[in-house]
Amino acid sequence: LFRFAPAMTVSKFDKMQQKRVRLQVRYSGGERHAMRIFDRVKTVVRAAFPDVVVEKRIRGVRSSRDTGKFDILVDDRLVYSKPPERDGVFLSMRALTAAIVRARRLRRPGQTVYGDRLSSRDKSTAYYP
Repeated sequence: LFRFAPAMTVSKFDKMQQKRVRLQVRYSGGERHAMRIFDRVKTVVRAAFPDVVVEKRIRGVRSSRDTGKFDILVDDRLVYSKPPERDGVFLSMRALTAAIVRARRLRRPGQTVYGDRLSSRDKSTAYYP
């Protein structure tokens, strides 16, 4: 089917990787609960946005005040920050979608990316296992 397709060069691959949106999850080290939350966030984001790269950053714990922190960043912009006093993590899919769409537009101006044309109603009511 693709007999005449040119081979992918290293420079083309690097350029494609630079256009991908990066979602970074930062949390305090040593917490199993935070690791489970990271796994859940990764599953949900990959199901909804397959082109987004999900990265994990574990912070060092310097004092007792540093434990329990949990942040989600999209292209180095803070989208969600859980204070250490709160137990659970809740980030609406609508807020996450808006941040990812904004980051896509900044990385790829003048291009329509698949998934961007879905209405907010379609994205917010979808179920992501």
